[in-house]
Amino acid sequence: MVGEEGVERQVVSTASISLTSRDPISVADRAVDVVLDVNGHVDRRTDTPTEDSRSGSAQLVLRVPSAVLDETLPELKALGELVRSSLNQTDVTTQSADLDARIAALQTGVDRLLSLMSQATTTADLIDLESALSERQTELDGLVAQRDSLKDLVDYAAVEMFITTPGEVAGAAPGDFWGGVIVGFQSMIAFFGGLLVVLGVLLPWLLPLGLLAILVAWLVRRKRTPGAPPGPTGHPQQEVPPRPPLPTEAGRTAGHEGTATDRNPV
Repeated sequence: MVGEEGVERQVVSTASISLTSRDPISVADRAVDVVLDVNGHVDRRTDTPTEDSRSGSAQLVLRVPSAVLDETLPELKALGELVRSSLNQTDVTTQSADLDARIAALQTGVDRLLSLMSQATTTADLIDLESALSERQTELDGLVAQRDSLKDLVDYAAVEMFITTPGEVAGAAPGDFWGGVIVGFQSMIAFFGGLLVVLGVLLPWLLPLGLLAILVAWLVRRKRTPGAPPGPTGHPQQEVPPRPPLPTEAGRTAGHEGTATDRNPV
């Protein structure tokens, strides 16, 4: 592409195509053939064959020469029933020109350092020049890699394709006893499978929370002040004062004391 000022535009194109087909793998094979016929290539491909309990699908990342992208996209869309498609184009002319300028400046610096190294007269000067040259060369190699990657994106558009089987109508309710039994078992298995997933998510949290609860209970028991065992009402037991003597016991005690006095006069 050429811009208004005669500068060739650098454009990165990315496309996305979603198709449905009864045989996604076969459609993916034909899509690869279309791209190879225009000198493109396949970056990535993932196939999922159709099985009893799983629908087939295919996913591809194709690289198509930008010069023939407009002619190739309609061929790819016609391979199945089109569900969705998109095309994005990004102008990277300024970025490409900036990389070229920086690479040219660094290359000039590298050539200058190589010339100075050939004229170095001391070992210290040679070591300093080699260190500076190593830094410049590393930076130059990185910029060259960026430029090459950008050039590849400009030259080859990326087309991502998703191919699936047509959506199936939801099955009707079971029409007999055994059909209901099968549906019931399937729902039960799905329920317990989901429950196991939830337990698996909660388990890493339950272990530390349980340990924390045990630690808190131990600290509370340790800080509790020891005392007398609680009484029937829950309060610590108190000493019961001695029972006062009954009148008969008091007289008896006095009589004994008097007799003892008589027997032992002072």
